[in-house]
Amino acid sequence: MLFDNFKRIVTTFADEDSEMAWDGDGTLLLGIRGIEVVAKIMQTPNGIQVEHDDVLWNAEQWIWSYLAKLDRLADRITRSVSPPDHYVSPSGKLLDWENQPEKEFSDAKQELQKRFSQHPVDMTLIYFLTSDAGEGKTSLIEKISVDQAEAFKRKDTQTLVLPVSLGGRPFLRLDDAVIASLSNRFRFPFLYYDSFIELVKMGVIIPAFDGYEEMLAETKSGEAISAIGDLVDQLSSNGTLLVAARKAYFDSSFSSQSKLLDSVRREQKVDVCRIALDRWSREVFLKYAKKRNVPTPPQELHGKVARKLKNDKHPVLTRAVLVRRLIDVVTEEGDLDKFLQRLGQSPTDYFFDFVEGIVEREAREKWIDTSGTKKSSLLTKDEHHELLSQIAFEMWVNGVETIGLDVVRLVVQIFVEEKNLTPAILRQINNRINHHSLLRLDDSAGSIKRIRFDHEDFRAFYLGQALARALDSRDESNARLILDAHQLSNPVTNETARYLTSLDTSVLGSKKVIEYLHHLAGGQQPVSYIRENCGTLMLELAERTAITHSITGVNFPENALEQRKIKNLNVSNSLFNSTSLSNSNILNCTFENCRFVELALNGKHNLDGTVFDDECSFDSVSVGNDFDGEYRKFFNPNKVKAVLKNHGFILGSQQNSISEHSDLTKMDKNMKIALRFIRMFARSTVVAENTVRTRLGTQHGVFFNNILSKLQKADLIEPISSPGNRRRYRLIVPLSEIDELVENSGSTFEQFIANASNH
Repeated sequence: MLFDNFKRIVTTFADEDSEMAWDGDGTLLLGIRGIEVVAKIMQTPNGIQVEHDDVLWNAEQWIWSYLAKLDRLADRITRSVSPPDHYVSPSGKLLDWENQPEKEFSDAKQELQKRFSQHPVDMTLIYFLTSDAGEGKTSLIEKISVDQAEAFKRKDTQTLVLPVSLGGRPFLRLDDAVIASLSNRFRFPFLYYDSFIELVKMGVIIPAFDGYEEMLAETKSGEAISAIGDLVDQLSSNGTLLVAARKAYFDSSFSSQSKLLDSVRREQKVDVCRIALDRWSREVFLKYAKKRNVPTPPQELHGKVARKLKNDKHPVLTRAVLVRRLIDVVTEEGDLDKFLQRLGQSPTDYFFDFVEGIVEREAREKWIDTSGTKKSSLLTKDEHHELLSQIAFEMWVNGVETIGLDVVRLVVQIFVEEKNLTPAILRQINNRINHHSLLRLDDSAGSIKRIRFDHEDFRAFYLGQALARALDSRDESNARLILDAHQLSNPVTNETARYLTSLDTSVLGSKKVIEYLHHLAGGQQPVSYIRENCGTLMLELAERTAITHSITGVNFPENALEQRKIKNLNVSNSLFNSTSLSNSNILNCTFENCRFVELALNGKHNLDGTVFDDECSFDSVSVGNDFDGEYRKFFNPNKVKAVLKNHGFILGSQQNSISEHSDLTKMDKNMKIALRFIRMFARSTVVAENTVRTRLGTQHGVFFNNILSKLQKADLIEPISSPGNRRRYRLIVPLSEIDELVENSGSTFEQFIANASNH
């Protein structure tokens, strides 16, 4: 360690800059946490050594052990983080820059730990951990953080993984989230944020940010991307980060990844890797069932469930959170056949059936009124749902994932009074509520008892029910509180629509609900959450009922039209944020005076009988997948309309006047190769020459002989020095500007170079 680096790091631990001094004989005087520290600093052939309290340390050990007290932090992690019992690690894949499997592994935890032991040199390394909800991201982070902490205490590793939850917290700054986790969850007051940054740069702390998709959803103007970008900039091409996000958000955020790296592209060296967790295979299911000591042989259990559900890939067998609850039913000697019978009733609404089965068992077997001589259920099944909905409502409107047990008991008291239940029942509910099968005590709350749902999907389910109940009863106050708090996730809107369309008057009722949603959205600001959430719910209701609906004056979130199956729908005077039409069937619909920020034509779609009138506007349209060699993006209004016409769009009275451009999305050979190279920078600020040769395959000769020099001459690419004299390249211009340069080039490489040279 260089002396200047040592001095900079030590300074971050001082209470104030003025409370540190150096004497000429190498004595360090440091004020830290109100204590005066005196140490002797010596430069030796083996590096900097520190003599403190008659003990000789090397510089790194003194910083880690004395100043940062990482041994104590490791102990706090093991005490505060509780990975699931009987944990089994899922398999996974390392995906390359084209989202194709580069490496497959059977144990994701083991793979990450191996990678964490290899500290990057002259590079910040970001691992994005992705999967669908309920497939083990949080459990993996918790397990790996505890295992690393235990290994750190045994001196088997010099790296700690620090879990930092972003879910349910409207943080716009990651430093707030980090300090909140250190102080509140781990009760560890010994690090300032600047000290934390230095420890990350040294590779002794790897922050693991969980729930990043919630920041993406909450901060529409890009603050979530800027937050990661600011952190990366502070790391100065050092350290490792782990960021967990749901697959759907990661897949739809190619431009967000580009913006993240564009913000630091010129100053820092950053590499982004994606590790995708697989759903549980049969082998993982059997391993988990064996650890749980299920009374039924695991192979027999898996086969029985698969036969009953007629699907051996059913989410109940492949999603970790659902498998755990299924095994709970088996080990608690519940009626598995009856439970599976309910799940098989509705393949599309299996999650409702799953929760319904859990609550039915809870009401029938566990929540029994013991105050009288005759045993009876404390609450009906629907009352269980209603009570849990009210708890989810309190969490949502307060922007938290946990609430205090005192608040829960207040919710229970109000609920009991509304239902005219007896004080004896109130006492029994209060005694049982924190042991409900779908709730649990929050392990990270310290001595304060706080309650959370057992999984985020259960909270989303009951928030959907809370909103549905408010809409059905026309409870405008509570409906507005829910709709105006944050952007609703897909599971919430799905359950809201399912609940409303399951009512006896679902067909006619859905029209009235859509009218009521128009009432709620009316008069709201263009950026209001209410307008967007109402728009999403209207689409869900329209998709679930076959009658004609009209929607006007609302906003729609990203990918609102992806995988939709709607017909006979009229949408007017509305705004669609960037959306794909992949696997959508939009039949006999009309769009009038609607603005589309971006339409992504990256998969099959059917628009038979659907018309976009003359007043509709399209800011941009993209064709192909993000990493496809044929990927193109268009901004010019005439080209946009020509591309849409070529892809089956009917554009009102302008249809016949739009000229056909069959070659708009075609590119010459050199342009395709150049773009394949440039898109490598979507995941990295620098790319090694050997990597380019490998990824371009047989095309690398053409690239190095005919293309690279022209990209450098046009000031798009520059070579940079690197350790070991390996040749590497950096993209000079923001990746976000490339698409416009390509469009203006007429799809030819030479014109692209000419435009770039004049850019």
